[in-house]
Amino acid sequence: MSKEKISRDEALGLISKSSIYGNLGLFIGAGMSMAILNDDWNEVALSWKQLIYKCAEEFDINLKEEIKTEGISYPEIASEIAKLISIKESIDYNIGVKKLKEKISTLTSWYPEKEQREIYGKIIQDIDPDWIITTNYDLILECLLTGKCLSLGPNDQLISPQNLIPVYHLHGIRTNPNSIIISQEDYISLFRPNQYRQQKLSLSIKESTTLIIGYGLGDVNVLTAVDWTKNVYSNQRINYPHEIIQLLYTESPKKDPYRDQNDILIIEFKDLKVILSEIAELVIKDKEVDLENEKKLHELNGIFQNPTEENVKGFIDDEALRKSIIDAISKNDIKLISGFLELFSKAIDETWLRAQPKGAFNAYNENLIILLDILENIELAKLPPALLESIAYNLDHVAYYVGRSMGESRAAYNTWEKRKENIPTDTKTELENIARARNYYRLKSLWKK
Repeated sequence: MSKEKISRDEALGLISKSSIYGNLGLFIGAGMSMAILNDDWNEVALSWKQLIYKCAEEFDINLKEEIKTEGISYPEIASEIAKLISIKESIDYNIGVKKLKEKISTLTSWYPEKEQREIYGKIIQDIDPDWIITTNYDLILECLLTGKCLSLGPNDQLISPQNLIPVYHLHGIRTNPNSIIISQEDYISLFRPNQYRQQKLSLSIKESTTLIIGYGLGDVNVLTAVDWTKNVYSNQRINYPHEIIQLLYTESPKKDPYRDQNDILIIEFKDLKVILSEIAELVIKDKEVDLENEKKLHELNGIFQNPTEENVKGFIDDEALRKSIIDAISKNDIKLISGFLELFSKAIDETWLRAQPKGAFNAYNENLIILLDILENIELAKLPPALLESIAYNLDHVAYYVGRSMGESRAAYNTWEKRKENIPTDTKTELENIARARNYYRLKSLWKK
């Protein structure tokens, strides 16, 4: 993805494109739970900080007096709370941690009302993510996606049956208090090298467009995700939609997206429901367009698979038509190639039929032009092996007639001399490899003409 400035519409379009492609992931934090459950009158869901402080209050621990919280992380504060619990109740530290986690499980028993469930549930289903990763302990996402998702804890594999969205609770899930990651020791364990979850999550983020929701700017969880994606197979070629985009709450949202110092694309918003609805509506609209395009491609592929005599002659004789078809193949190789192989085969056969009458040397030129048009305009990575081998075979065959001597086609010779340097180097190398493997000696000699 180019790192130039892009508009808001373009940024939202990236999300929609990835949804259609099938590699959109959502990385969800506490801010989303708060946006769904809280309003001006009620504060149900808590931030991570609020949750830790609420736990301290439940255990009659005065953080300001008993723990010096300034300058230390929340996991460190949680560990200190567990220590105080163990001291006050004369229990082992590990039991203190367990009691803290059980309290977190109790305090995160949050359930959205029916109206919110229906609204946000439909929005998420319309956005259609391939996966969801959350650092939340609560089951709000499962409430929104009842029957549409599979809830996973940190020790589960990030995989789900078809048509179910995996919801992976990276920091644990309240229904299994022992899985909750809250203390300093938990986080040290979480980031041990070679852990399955770290490798799997790294690859999931690397291979997706990740939409981050419910975190503040510079949140440690977000920075960790960015670090993962930057350090996994960083030299690999990316041929799929990929971006890290963060929806950031603010009272006065900026109109245009921008990138922060970590290269995250930031889209500011004031109302989460509004911006998610906007994304959902765009995905629905773009999917309708994509479906229509798929239908047209399917119809076109059907024509290719059963071409009429007029279709075949048009492909040979109409340069503009032929190049438009080849351009469509280069952009939709997988969806059209099966039909195109049939059209190509019949067109080549027709040129050989045209070459049968005495003196019909231009037919060899027509044959060669078709082969060169394909080689010049479809990159090697998109040329199916069957098509490339067929082109090599026909180049070897037509090479016998390319030249300036008696019985050869001067028009084909002139075409070859004019265009042979236009064949990409990697394609030429592969043709030479095929010629060597298949003993296409005329093709090997063609480069020397």
